[in-house]
Amino acid sequence: MKKARVLIVDDAKYIHDMISDMLDIDRYEIVGNAIDGTQAVALYEELHPDLVIMDLVMENMDGLAATREIIKIDPDAIILVITASTHSKSINEVIDAGAKQHLWKPFMITNLVETVEKLLIQRPVVA
Repeated sequence: MKKARVLIVDDAKYIHDMISDMLDIDRYEIVGNAIDGTQAVALYEELHPDLVIMDLVMENMDGLAATREIIKIDPDAIILVITASTHSKSINEVIDAGAKQHLWKPFMITNLVETVEKLLIQRPVVA
């Protein structure tokens, strides 16, 4: 089976590392890391990952704007937003913009893996 290709977008390197460590290397391939929305959009356009794990609050271009831009490129993009923000308005906006799901920071490995698995069922990885 082909590995699911994942793009991680967060301005904190430790989050990139933590998510990479949580995802089983036999099932997932981290194809890119971005520190802001501008990089995320460029990498999505270049790499077309199966899943984007996107922080909401970042410099330059935030997760909401990046989600909108990625959805313009690929209306079927699967975007999982992770955030420490407690503003439900922000979460509602990013879901309305096209993100498929969100997780609150901090999250547990089981929450992340279960959510990723459910989301990838929407876009099966072809062997």
